[in-house]
Amino acid sequence: MLQIGADIYCDSALIAAELDQRFPARALAPNTAGTATPLLDNWADRILFWQVVRYSMGLRADAVPPALIHDREAFWDHKIDLDGLKADVGYHRGQITTGLGWLENLLGGADFFAGDTPALTDLALYHVVWFFAKADTTASGSGLSLFPALSAWMARIAEFGHGTRTELAPAEAIIIAVSTTPAPLPATGLAHPAIGASVQVLVDEFGTEVIDGTLVHIDDTRIILHRDMPQVGTVAVHFPRHGYPLRTTSIQGENT
Repeated sequence: MLQIGADIYCDSALIAAELDQRFPARALAPNTAGTATPLLDNWADRILFWQVVRYSMGLRADAVPPALIHDREAFWDHKIDLDGLKADVGYHRGQITTGLGWLENLLGGADFFAGDTPALTDLALYHVVWFFAKADTTASGSGLSLFPALSAWMARIAEFGHGTRTELAPAEAIIIAVSTTPAPLPATGLAHPAIGASVQVLVDEFGTEVIDGTLVHIDDTRIILHRDMPQVGTVAVHFPRHGYPLRTTSIQGENT
């Protein structure tokens, strides 16, 4: 999540796009037009990540806290079959290592996946590969030892560290939102029939995630809702178009 004033940006890809627009000299996703990097980002987020989650949970099936299982089942809206995950550890590991082999070949002798400098694709992949390497080596697996190019790439990314952070209390974030108004809407948008109407935005990976608001903008890449909240007044919540269905009553409840 990213908050700038009374505007809230959801999803890392949209956050990166917004930061690139504001700070073009230090772009996270420069020159992606005509490249496959957005597809690689999406694969890392929606396929490889879940393979690693299933593998890691299968490895620790006997030690996963019941409270965590209950929380995740409510969030995902389905039961978690720990016995099945445990039985499928070998399958999931094979799927992951196949993907890591693709990454090893794709990286080749390059320092980074998207060019001469690190970019969003490197960040999208790094945390997932790190997650697998930690889980696998803990389970006495080979980790990344069979992937020397990936191992060297991991070390290069790790050298950047975590930057400098300043803590901000939730109450301070609310004060910022109360004291500002949403930014002007983008100048161009689609003539959607639900503009100005109450709608819901869903997250297609999670059945229980629903966000209500008034649709104020939609285009090929983003959806913007205005939400009137007692604590903060009106805030604008921004979602990517990809992966976030829009449910409208004005077109018979269909997702668009």
